[in-house]
Amino acid sequence: DQNEKIKIVMKDNKLAAYQRAYQQAINYMQPGQSAQITAAQYFSFPGIKIAPGQKVPAEFVPIYKEAAGKYGVDWFVLAAIHSIETNFSQIKTMVSYAGAIGHMQFMPATFAAYGVDGNGDGIKSAWNLEDSIHSAANYLIASGYEKDIRKAIWHYNHAEWYVNDVLARAGRIKNG
Repeated sequence: DQNEKIKIVMKDNKLAAYQRAYQQAINYMQPGQSAQITAAQYFSFPGIKIAPGQKVPAEFVPIYKEAAGKYGVDWFVLAAIHSIETNFSQIKTMVSYAGAIGHMQFMPATFAAYGVDGNGDGIKSAWNLEDSIHSAANYLIASGYEKDIRKAIWHYNHAEWYVNDVLARAGRIKNG
C-alpha cells in the first residue's frame, strides 16, 4: 500500500535526521574525539521515578535551587524547562531532530558559548545533569532574565507557545 510505504520512508528519514544530528552534536562537543565516544556515554542517564501527583523529581530540586541561587534565576523555571525539554531526563536519546542535546536540550553552539561546569569536575558537558541545569541558568541570565523573564525564555526556544508553557508549568511547580 502506498500510504504504508510513505510512512516507512518518513520514519527512515526521521531516524536518519536523528543520527545526523547526533553525530554533528558529538563532533561539535568533542572535536577529534568522536571515535572514542561510546553510545553508553550518551544513553546513560539517571533513572528517576515520579510519584503520582509529584510535579518535580525530588532528587533534582537541590540542583535547580543551587543553580538558581548561583545565577539569580527561579528554580521552578529551570524545572519547568527541564520538564518540557526532556521530561526530566526521561527521553532516551536526549538528542532532538534539530540537533539539540543533553538534559536541557542545548544546540551545540549555544552550549559551547554558555555551558558551565556545574558539578566542579573540570568538564563542561550537556550530558551531565548538573552542568546542563547550571548552563541553562547561565544562559537565561545572559539572555536578560533579570530584566525580562519572557524574553530570556524566548531565547531558549523562539516560540511564544514555549514561553507560555514554561511560565504555566513554573507557576504550577512554584505553587505546589
